[in-house]
Amino acid sequence: MRSKLKNYTFSIQEELVNELKSLVAEDKSKSFNFIVREALAQYVSKLKEETYEKEMKEAASDPDFIRNNEKTMEDFKFSDAQTSEMIEEW
Repeated sequence: MRSKLKNYTFSIQEELVNELKSLVAEDKSKSFNFIVREALAQYVSKLKEETYEKEMKEAASDPDFIRNNEKTMEDFKFSDAQTSEMIEEW
């Protein structure tokens, strides 16, 4: 199922508009809108990934996070060991 599209007006440099139109005219992309949607989706994804990476680095030095993680590993060590015995080697 496709996401609902929303029209939005924005301004970009004329030179970039001309380059994007050329790409579409040369059949290097489906449409001008497709290029913009894909670029924005990639940009948002990159920002989310950078945020996640930063948060994980902060968590790695957080004593409460480390303690909670170690407790969880301890709590599951027996079931993890049993599960690993059931998995076939590659």
